[in-house]
Amino acid sequence: MDKKAVLSFIVLLLASSVLANALQYTTYAVSPLQINVVSDKTVYLVGENVQIYGNLTFYGEPLPNRLVALEIDDSANEPFIFRTLSTGTNATGSLKVEIVQVFPGDDVGNQLYSFKRGSNIYVWIVYKNNFDASVYTTFTFTIYDANNAPMFAAAPIAYSVPPGGPYNMSYRWTLPADAQLGNAKIYASAFTELPKNKGVPHCPEKSETFTITATTATSTTVSTSQSFYPMSITGNYNYTFTLPTKGLRLGNYTVSVAANYKGLWEAFPASNTTRFKVRLLGDVNGDAKVDIKDLVLLIKAFGSYPDKPNWNPNADLNNDGKVDIKDLVLLIKHFGEHI
Repeated sequence: MDKKAVLSFIVLLLASSVLANALQYTTYAVSPLQINVVSDKTVYLVGENVQIYGNLTFYGEPLPNRLVALEIDDSANEPFIFRTLSTGTNATGSLKVEIVQVFPGDDVGNQLYSFKRGSNIYVWIVYKNNFDASVYTTFTFTIYDANNAPMFAAAPIAYSVPPGGPYNMSYRWTLPADAQLGNAKIYASAFTELPKNKGVPHCPEKSETFTITATTATSTTVSTSQSFYPMSITGNYNYTFTLPTKGLRLGNYTVSVAANYKGLWEAFPASNTTRFKVRLLGDVNGDAKVDIKDLVLLIKAFGSYPDKPNWNPNADLNNDGKVDIKDLVLLIKHFGEHI
């Protein structure tokens, strides 16, 4: 190779290196990866269905088959729901850490799929690290009853998972004595951090079904743990659940979502939040019961509308912009209810 060819080759290498560094350290006023999240309503009543949906775009174009981390925290900032959603049907994630299986069982890891109200259930998560170094991971799960209402969201368990596996962990929870009978479901997720802290999924979530009974009945079956993808249009994600009618905190709930996308030179993060409010119909003062105190407050606001001195938006039970006989009828109808 002559000197001219060698010089041209060196210049080409230098130019490639400069270009790579320029691309790698490019800053963006607005990230090209964007995620949005909305709920179908801003105020829900106890027992209503809630729909959360949004989309993930890269330079304005829908980004299919990506995983989205979702966390919903209640009015006390306690975890209410953890889920891993998808913008398609074939999302995989980085799979550095992968949940192999989730199942309900006893304290020594025997798989059981039928539990009596009031009994202990051990949720087992089996996982592995496919990477060649330890990977920090936050494990979570949520249990739903037969009405698709969340019963329990586990406190996150986070640590650096060493290479290899499979490993396992368990979490004990006592089923409520008045739990809804029928088929319940567990969904387990593995995040880099909590979604509210912009953590993203390592892998798709895994799910498993078990039965809640009124009498003692435990059984051992073959595991059917599987990845779960809600139906979604390419680039969009959606999720629907039912608000419980018992043990639910009223007030403002915060929905946090996060995702990322690894481009040629760098990874792009995206996160967003939205809020919705939960009310008990007739509960004017927000103490989770409908009683004489609420009736007194409604009477004080009776005949009012916005800009009136005695206006109380919480007494406008039907949300028609005024407090009148219709609101009084609703309060009387729900008098004595509580959660």
